[in-house]
Amino acid sequence: MMMQSLLRNLLSAVLFACATVTAVAVLHGCSRTESYPQALVEADSACVAGYYGRADSLLAGSEAQTADLAEPVRMYRQLVVLTRKYVGGGLSVDDFSMADSLCRYYHEAGPAQKEARALLLLGSTYALVDDNPSALSCCLKAESLARRHADLLTESWACQDIGDIYFNQRMLLECKSYFRRYADISSQFGNTMKMAYALSRMALVYTIEDNIDSIIYCYQRSNALASEWPQGKEVVCTNNFNLCDIYIQTEQYDKAKEIMPRDSMNEVNWAYWHLGNNHVDSAIFYFNKLLESRPIHSKAEFLRILIKLEKDKGNKDRVNDYYAQLLDAEDSLKEISQVEETRRTEAQYRYTLLVAERDEQAGAKKKLSWLLTALFAACVIIGFFILHAVRHFRKRKEMELVRERLLRQEEENKNRRGTEQLEQNRRQIEQLQLSLDDALQKNDSLMAKQLSDEKELLTLKNMQIETQQQQEKLKMEQLSNECYYQKLFLADGMKQDRLTEEEWVKLAHSIDDIYDHFTSRLTSVAKLSPRDLKICYLVKLNVPLVNMASLLCVSKSAVTLARLRMWKKITGENGTASQLDEFIKSF
Repeated sequence: MMMQSLLRNLLSAVLFACATVTAVAVLHGCSRTESYPQALVEADSACVAGYYGRADSLLAGSEAQTADLAEPVRMYRQLVVLTRKYVGGGLSVDDFSMADSLCRYYHEAGPAQKEARALLLLGSTYALVDDNPSALSCCLKAESLARRHADLLTESWACQDIGDIYFNQRMLLECKSYFRRYADISSQFGNTMKMAYALSRMALVYTIEDNIDSIIYCYQRSNALASEWPQGKEVVCTNNFNLCDIYIQTEQYDKAKEIMPRDSMNEVNWAYWHLGNNHVDSAIFYFNKLLESRPIHSKAEFLRILIKLEKDKGNKDRVNDYYAQLLDAEDSLKEISQVEETRRTEAQYRYTLLVAERDEQAGAKKKLSWLLTALFAACVIIGFFILHAVRHFRKRKEMELVRERLLRQEEENKNRRGTEQLEQNRRQIEQLQLSLDDALQKNDSLMAKQLSDEKELLTLKNMQIETQQQQEKLKMEQLSNECYYQKLFLADGMKQDRLTEEEWVKLAHSIDDIYDHFTSRLTSVAKLSPRDLKICYLVKLNVPLVNMASLLCVSKSAVTLARLRMWKKITGENGTASQLDEFIKSF
């Protein structure tokens, strides 16, 4: 009982541990569904609406409280901060780790809309190091998630970024479909500014395709939409700059002059406009002016144009001066290229370190996940084996109780039969005593002698029965303590629970000793096989049928059939298995 109680307690502990782990996981998942501070929600809305100044002030106000925020709120703040950088064009390679952490967090905790935005931010950081495959993969996942959950804003951003990636790779057919989708979503929102941005991008695509009419239409349509917004002035200026460049290249100088303001942004267009109209002095003036304000990449091209113009005018001194400046510019370009390559290499190296760190964290997390899975599986397996052990122990205990009950029943039957015989003999002795007293009164010595002898004989028989009962009881107790006897009631088909031939011999000797040469008396009645004798031994000891079949390695029906055949051998008549059992038990 103590062993059974211990196993139950151990099983309960294992089940309690599994339930605790599950409850902690559920509570941990529920703890992530916290509400967000109003300031962060307003900052997010301000970023989306384009009110960047208000978004910055709201984020700055919550910066000091970052360490005290709960994890869901802290992660949401980081998402809003990166969103602000994204819409303002301020994302850098240093933001990769934060974007990657946001992707992993929202992939596990949700919601899917925030995971889509985090993927979009991660894709933008990939694009900064020209990892276009990874950037495209993240943006496509973001677009799919956003479309599935009807998040049109994130879907429009994703379409814009996917279109830009395809455009940079000159995959014009693919980028056009995403730019169109970007424009369609903007139209659904009624956001004319975003529609203007989308048309500007379409114009760039048509520029590569050299589709002049479509270029002009997209820029003009973009200007019409952008002019409706105060912040659309910058878009209109950029569109007009590109449109003037198209007019100049197609020699539509009058149209270019109509929309080309005289500002620093359009100085390069005025330079080419004068060059196209063969205004040599004006062209030289503008190109000289551009040498002072334009970056070194454009300076080399301008110098080559000035060299040609001065050659045509015959100014050799100016030509030589421009040649010297051109050599310096080309040398500077080489140095700048080397510096840019160095910076790119450093950025790629930092990016590689971040990726390695991310992979290391992912590996550690995966190992922890496998460890928890293995631990849970081990708990389940241990629980199963403990349950199996408890059931096996309980089964053995039940079989023991059955054996004890059968043994007690057999002893009670024997005692009852002996008691009945003793009682019968006592009644006969009492009758003989009465007859003896009557014979003595009549002085019939011969009858008195005979009755006295019969009385002594019955008294002696009673003493023998009592002695035999005591001896049988003692021998039965000794037999019940033998290991091979215990196997008779514990047999469950296992090999180690079956009796060896030596143990069968010992069992036969014990039965012969208890039941007065049982084997020889039985074989004198009928010729029985060794298996038949074993069945008789088991029947004599009240062994259950299922245990008989297990001990003899046969089925229960085979044991029953063997008992029927033995009854036919002993009596010569057909009968039942229970008739044989009654005969053997009383033999």
